Amino acid sequence: MAVITFTSRYVFQSVHRLPAVNENKHGHHFYLELSYRGADKAVADQSYREFVEPHFHGREVRVVEPPTGEKMVEWIHAQLLKSPLAPFLVAVALQETEKNRYISSRSEVAFV
Repeated sequence: MAVITFTSRYVFQSVHRLPAVNENKHGHHFYLELSYRGADKAVADQSYREFVEPHFHGREVRVVEPPTGEKMVEWIHAQLLKSPLAPFLVAVALQETEKNRYISSRSEVAFV
């Protein structure tokens, strides 16, 4: 029997500023995709709510320095490896703008 891979998508709003380009704070809707096998969606939802959302949703990005999409997706993936979703997680992607989507380096190649 084939194992199905699921992808759950979450949205959060955050504000960040990129000091390297000397810009003002600005906000985005970020779209986070978690792909997993062998877990129930409830596990993904719980892991997102406990390990990601409190650090980003409605907040300024402060846990990642510099607060770039590339750094954020890696930080999020590392946090999720501490969550109940960890044994089932196969990919993490973060879409920052219509043109920018970042995929964690720990993700399976098939999801790139």
